[in-house]
Amino acid sequence: MKYRLIFFILSNFSIVSCLLHAQNINQDKYKLAESYERNGDYKSALRLIKDLYQTNLKNADYFNALVRNEKNLNQYSELLTIVEDRQKLVQNMQQYSLLGELYWRTGKIKEANENWEAALNLYSKTEDVYKYVAEAQIQVHQLEKAIQTYKKGENKLNNEFLFSANLSKLFIATGNYIEGSQEILDYLSKSHDLPLAEGQIYALMSDSKSKEFLKNLLKKRTEDEDGNLILQMLYAWYLRTSGQFTDALDVYKRIDRISNAEGRELLQFADVSRSDGQYEIALQAYSLIIDMGKKSRFLASAMLGFARTAELRALNGEKPDKAEAQKIIGKYRQAIKEFPNDAIAADAMLSIANIQINYLNDEVAAKAELETVLKLFTNLPLIAEALNQLASIQIKADNLDEAAATLAKIINKRYKTTNPKEYEKAEFTLAKIEYYRSNLDSARAIFEKVARNYSSSVASEALDKYILLEQNKSLIKALVAYSQAEYLEARFKADSAFHLYESAARYCEGEPLSERIKIQICEFLIRIKDIEKAKLNLLDFLKNYPESIYTDKALLLLGNSYYSTNEKSEATQKYNEILNRFPRSIYLQEVRDKIRKIKANT
Repeated sequence: MKYRLIFFILSNFSIVSCLLHAQNINQDKYKLAESYERNGDYKSALRLIKDLYQTNLKNADYFNALVRNEKNLNQYSELLTIVEDRQKLVQNMQQYSLLGELYWRTGKIKEANENWEAALNLYSKTEDVYKYVAEAQIQVHQLEKAIQTYKKGENKLNNEFLFSANLSKLFIATGNYIEGSQEILDYLSKSHDLPLAEGQIYALMSDSKSKEFLKNLLKKRTEDEDGNLILQMLYAWYLRTSGQFTDALDVYKRIDRISNAEGRELLQFADVSRSDGQYEIALQAYSLIIDMGKKSRFLASAMLGFARTAELRALNGEKPDKAEAQKIIGKYRQAIKEFPNDAIAADAMLSIANIQINYLNDEVAAKAELETVLKLFTNLPLIAEALNQLASIQIKADNLDEAAATLAKIINKRYKTTNPKEYEKAEFTLAKIEYYRSNLDSARAIFEKVARNYSSSVASEALDKYILLEQNKSLIKALVAYSQAEYLEARFKADSAFHLYESAARYCEGEPLSERIKIQICEFLIRIKDIEKAKLNLLDFLKNYPESIYTDKALLLLGNSYYSTNEKSEATQKYNEILNRFPRSIYLQEVRDKIRKIKANT
């Protein structure tokens, strides 16, 4: 008896061990098949999966893998036979849906419809059946059938919004903007997913007819549901996207009122409009907030936004005249008056100084403005910007020692962490001061340090200067003349700068540095608006240095010069020469843009 028990235990243990071993083999084989499938080797994957499926016909994982790989290989007839056989063992909504798909793919339309109908009738109270059947219909590009399937599901389950998200995608795919827009709005009212609704509405904006329909629909819905904030926001987005900015502003006024935003929504609209270059409507929106006075928490931002937008509007056309510049300054002064002890006042003063320097050429007034900022606002990070502006004025006035002392205030204080951009700018300007003083070794060391900070906004300029000084350190006389020429140009001493540039080029004739300086002379002439002289110099350069590393740049400058004097045919010729001769030029995109612009205006 005892021995029989032992034998029974050992026998069962052996059977279990064999089963576990077989199970492990199947798992390894399945993982290998998945690996083949991921790598696109569907034939190898299918060979393994078929073996596994034959050993366990009811295993859903094996069956689904078999379906995927047969589909990947477009073996629909073979797969249909397998699925028909499986139907005798397993019947569910997925099985009917798949059979319908495969019958359709193999041209058996009647059988396809029968299986889809069978699934919908047998499982009519189950939400998933409508998804399975519709997805199968989408797979065979029967989008209208899928739409009807989802609609039937909403009716059967008594939920009119149940499949709104799915239906809206199908209406978009079929270009049905009338029903599609209704589904989008219905789903929006349920989900409040505004970004999704915006993307879907945008997809329906295919032509003027659909855009007009959408506008009228959204307008009516927002009028009927005046308090529906999410709907108002969608309509405002639509109007702004379709370029109807005045109407959009009216809706944003309504949104601001509904949400008790005290100007916040108007400010966002104004800021976005300014970023998009829509200056007039931005100014109107800022004005509405300013009219609220201190009832709005966003008054200061609106006042600064208005002034900056007015400045950008003037710049977008051409350099503002003195009257326009003074008008903009007046807006900044208004902000300072309202918020005299706030960072807003300091920001406004910096903007005023910038206008005085760049548009009014009044550096005395700008210096006084900056000194006021430094006196009144000692602990703000933007003090670093004021110090950098002051240093630039001192450099132009040939006060390099004063400029260096001003910049040292940035370097020696906490601005490396509180205002890193201005800190890096200060380091770079200190290097330029050493360069202007012809202290070339000191300048090279600082330029190298600044260039190592790759994320810095001045890193590329610093690297350029470092390479210039490092590669040409034996050409001392040329570098000294070159640095002095750049210093004179920075101080607007055009005639003196030009002669020193020419001298610097002569001192290193035959060296690559000479070619660089000659190109810079051409750029300098363009900057001072001596276009005809620039053209002559560029033509001379191209004749004498046809294989220079600066040839593509010379062609670009020459093309730009021709364009500026309305010689568009000559400009196009030079731009095309860059495209043909220099397929890897860094100027290719700029050149293509300019050619397109010329063609558009021809």
